[in-house]
Amino acid sequence: MEVVVAGGGVSGTATAIALRRIGSDVTLYETHPDPAGQVGAFLSLASNGLRGLKALGCLDQVRQAGFAVTTQRMWSGTGRLLAEVPRGRLSGDPLHSTTLMRGSLVECCVSAPPRPGYGSSPAADW
Repeated sequence: MEVVVAGGGVSGTATAIALRRIGSDVTLYETHPDPAGQVGAFLSLASNGLRGLKALGCLDQVRQAGFAVTTQRMWSGTGRLLAEVPRGRLSGDPLHSTTLMRGSLVECCVSAPPRPGYGSSPAADW
C-alpha cells in the first residue's frame, strides 16, 4: 500500500514510522527541510506517550535526549508550595514522565531504527 503523510512534525513522523513498520510504502512531506530543528519548546511525555514511543522503537533515544520528571510541584503566586505529587505514573510503573525539546523528539523519531520484519530502511532514509 502506498501512503502519503503530509506534515511531518511529531505526529506525522510517528504515523509514518507506524505505517512503514506494517509494510506500507510511505512518502513523508514536510514544509521545512529540517522539521526538527531547535524550534518550539519543551514538552513532557507521560507514561502512556512513552509506551507509544516504545512501540515505534524510539523510547530509548527519547529518554536519553530528555530527562525524567518524577514529581510535579505546584506553587501559589506568592511562592508557597501547594502540593507535590508523583508525575503521571502508577505505583510500580518503571516509566517516568520525560521532558525534552520538541525538536529533539522529532529527531529521535526520524532516526528510529527499523524493527526486524518491518521494512528495510530507517525513517531517516525517507
